[in-house]
Amino acid sequence: MHTMSLHTPNNQWYMDTGAISHTAASQGNLSSYFPVSNSNQKVIVGSGHGTTIHGTGHTQITTSHHPLKLNNVLHAAKIIKN
Repeated sequence: MHTMSLHTPNNQWYMDTGAISHTAASQGNLSSYFPVSNSNQKVIVGSGHGTTIHGTGHTQITTSHHPLKLNNVLHAAKIIKN
């Protein structure tokens, strides 16, 4: 039987070397934001389910050496981790 554990999204960023796109759970994680016009666009998550993409944007992550700029980040409100 399949079980699922739900957790509150957080603002930390996690590396996923298998990901095709950067994703953010909250629009507030993005420094610029552009809503998508087609609400049928989805991102497939690790469970194989699709979640709606609400918009795209850009952000910057602070590192110990220099900032890492992320462009075209997908905003998918139902993801758990960025």
